[in-house]
Amino acid sequence: MQLEQDSGKTIHYGSSSLIDLNRAGAPLVEVVSEPDFATALEATCFVQQLRLLLMHHGICRGEMHSA
Repeated sequence: MQLEQDSGKTIHYGSSSLIDLNRAGAPLVEVVSEPDFATALEATCFVQQLRLLLMHHGICRGEMHSA
């Protein structure tokens, strides 16, 4: 597990570039696992269980649609 902060992102439109700082400074948690999943269903179940665990411990609200 790695803790980070969102730094924003660059958006390119043709020859112009914009910097989106909308989520700059937002806390991020990166979870790295071994490639142990044999199927998409296993990976889906892992993410669902991780989400429930994080919600149970009050680490996040689990509102993935709102980023």
